[in-house]
Amino acid sequence: GYKTKYLYAVQFDDPQKKRPFPEFKAIVKYDLEENKTTVCSPLSENGNPMILSESVFCPSSKRDHLNDAEEDLGYITCFAHDEVTNKSECVLVDARTMQVTANLSIPERVPNGFHGSWVH
Repeated sequence: GYKTKYLYAVQFDDPQKKRPFPEFKAIVKYDLEENKTTVCSPLSENGNPMILSESVFCPSSKRDHLNDAEEDLGYITCFAHDEVTNKSECVLVDARTMQVTANLSIPERVPNGFHGSWVH
């Protein structure tokens, strides 16, 4: 395999909150070489905090997979739910900047904890 510089994961909400199940509130990028983290806490189209699902890194089609400098060239995607409006969105985050680049409205409610990848 190849050495990995970056790892992406979701971060739990405050454990002091009494909820029936843990909730993810942020996407975290771990730089394993520099030992630093970058956090993105996406807001809904209405500016509300969201509950996130599993996040998935999607490499850019322009990425050179053999060039370590381009390892984070792509997007992180996840489903998210706005509890205030009861609406779901698909959130796209630029993996390099960890900034939200798009919030895509979904016409149906996506359940919390819905997985972000499938095999066909």
